[in-house]
This record gives sequence, structure tokens and C-alpha cells, in this order.
Amino acid sequence: MAAVVRPARATDADEVAAVHVASWQWAYAGLLPAEELAGLSVAERADRWRTRLAGTGTGRTDRGATFVADLDGRVVGFVTVGPGRDDVGGPSVGELYGIYLQREVAGTGTGRLMHDTGLGWLAEQGWTMALLWVLRDNARARRFYELCGWRADGVTKTVARPDLVDLDEVRYQRALGPATGAATHGTHGTLPA
Repeated sequence: MAAVVRPARATDADEVAAVHVASWQWAYAGLLPAEELAGLSVAERADRWRTRLAGTGTGRTDRGATFVADLDGRVVGFVTVGPGRDDVGGPSVGELYGIYLQREVAGTGTGRLMHDTGLGWLAEQGWTMALLWVLRDNARARRFYELCGWRADGVTKTVARPDLVDLDEVRYQRALGPATGAATHGTHGTLPA
């Protein structure tokens, strides 16, 4: 059976946290120190997700929206989107904050379905461009985004994390379709750097 993407609910917090931790542990293996990945806490993530999703029945907050991939009543992935956090492009720029999946559904089309749902929501809100940040060395994720029409725009950053490894990231961008909810596949625009 295929996963169904729906708005996250406050009651999904524990499952979203479990996906968040598990996906970091498999997707970032070899990219982040093993001890950092092993030390991730589902309970700590669940507290954060409970706060973020509190009072929502729609997955939407003033910070954006979260959608989950539901497979037979179990959350197996999620996508978060919202206003662009970079100081570029003005109010017309939204952001894909992240897509996370359980390993068992990677490569099944679930990630693409979540991606398209998130970008569709951004377009419905009136954003015409979107950006995202991805780990520089995460070849799998970069390949996925490029297949979805994203293009690296040449902007990079290093996120310094106290007592943890620094993260080198690359920014990607793409145009969004009209406010019909459809993303414009294979096209992209340009944000000012």
C-alpha cells in the first residue's frame, strides 16, 4: 500500500520524533560522527515536536506547515515548509526546511510525494520561489533535490555547533508554480545572493 501525505497533528509528535531520529541515523551515517548520531534522543525531539504541533489539527502554524507520510496508520516520513529564513528575495521566498523518511520507504516515491505536497503548499500561500539547505557531502539528498528541479545557487555556509561537528551546507533554489498548488517541475529562478 502507498503512503498518504496529510497535515501533521499534535498527536503525531512521538512518531514524527521517531522518524526524525531514525532518519538522521541512517541518512547521515558517515557524514556525522557515529557517537553524535547514537546520542540522538527521540524523547527530546518529541518534546520539541509536541511544542511545534501543539493546538494544530492541520499541521500549520505561523512558522509554516508540517505534513506526514502515513502508511497504514503509521507515520513513516514528514516534510516541513514555511517562510524563507535567509535575508534574500523578500517575502516571495519560501523554504523547504527538511524531508525525513524511515529507511524502509526510501526510494518508494514517498519522499517525492512529500516534497511535492510541501512545495504545493508553499505555492498556495503565494510564494514564488523556494530555497533549501542541504549538507554539502549528502550526495543522496542532493541527487534527490536535483531530480526534483532544484539547483545549487553557489551559496554555502558552515553551521558552527558548540561541542559538535560543524556542518558545511549548500543552498538550493527553485521556482514555484502558480498558486494552484502545483510546483513547476524542472524550472528554476534566481535569488539574489
